[in-house]
Amino acid sequence: MCDTNSMDQHIYLDFDSKPDIKKSNRPFLKRSAKRIGLCVIAIVTTAVLSSGLTFAVLYFNGNYYNSGGKHQSSVLNISRSCENFELDILGNNKCTQSNDRTVSNLNFRVKSIGTRCPIDWYKNGAACYLIRHEKRTWFQARDFCRSHGSDLVSFHSKAEVDTLPKNQLKEEPYWTGLNEIDHKGTFKWSEGTPLDYTNWNLYEPNHWNNFEHCVEMEHFTHRKWNDGNCYISQSFICKLSLTDKCGNDNWSLYNGSCYLFNPPDDTKLSWTAARQLCLRKGADLISIGSDNEFSFVLSQAFRSSRSVKWIGLNDFALIGKYKWLDGTVSKNLTWANTEPNNNQHYCVYFGRLGNIYDADCETKHEYICEKVL
Repeated sequence: MCDTNSMDQHIYLDFDSKPDIKKSNRPFLKRSAKRIGLCVIAIVTTAVLSSGLTFAVLYFNGNYYNSGGKHQSSVLNISRSCENFELDILGNNKCTQSNDRTVSNLNFRVKSIGTRCPIDWYKNGAACYLIRHEKRTWFQARDFCRSHGSDLVSFHSKAEVDTLPKNQLKEEPYWTGLNEIDHKGTFKWSEGTPLDYTNWNLYEPNHWNNFEHCVEMEHFTHRKWNDGNCYISQSFICKLSLTDKCGNDNWSLYNGSCYLFNPPDDTKLSWTAARQLCLRKGADLISIGSDNEFSFVLSQAFRSSRSVKWIGLNDFALIGKYKWLDGTVSKNLTWANTEPNNNQHYCVYFGRLGNIYDADCETKHEYICEKVL
């Protein structure tokens, strides 16, 4: 046992107070007898480990003070508007720092080339299409499409109609997004694009009995349109318009965000390096905010690579309290059995079965970037 009268054995790790780096090297033990020497070694070892933990928490939480007492921001709290990411371990960088949380980035050149459709969708021009054969009312079909980040289909040319995959279409009508629900007498697309093309069948629309306010694409009239009862359940088509906002890598567009699931060269990086790469692309490591987003991510993340992926979940700010990089708390993911299992594993990766694992942040994995539009 150590002599409690000869030394102070209490070591505190205070995450709420601002650290004074000047004090980190201050000697706090005196030489003593051999019996006390063993305790000194144990205490020093504990202090070193605690100091390392404190540095990690403060570093990644984005707050520390330099030797002059001046508050600075760490590498992981820099603005996404930085144009140069030459960073040292203290977070000093050559980019212009800002508190602006927008995702503008002069080095990020947006292109539609390379943007791909989600699995089970097919691409035609600048859009992705999903043909569904379960029977839903017009309202249910619209809600389904919107829950997947899209909307009921809109058509803007005869060529667009003609290029629908005939091997996926059955001899039955399909709901489209055209309707006059909120504006009787004036048909509009549900996703707001202009009505610049029509393909009405003969004598349509006829507003039969004044309750046909939604438009279906028929099968027996060369895919011409008919206004129908919105509460009839039938098949439908979703359309996801690709924009030029995602980038020239293999980005996928879903519900207002662009996702990069697999680096083109299968590069594996540490958590910090992966996040810096995402930031350079005008994005960040992914933050999953809903069950629908989780389902989408799980369906896409392992299409071309079965390697686990770094995500934005971490407990740098407070050990055991995991949060996404956008500050929200995780409610949609499930820990694998016995996870999390290490207080010094601050980073989290995504497994193939949808479970998550804590891990050493220096371990190299693939990653998922998300760019919120």
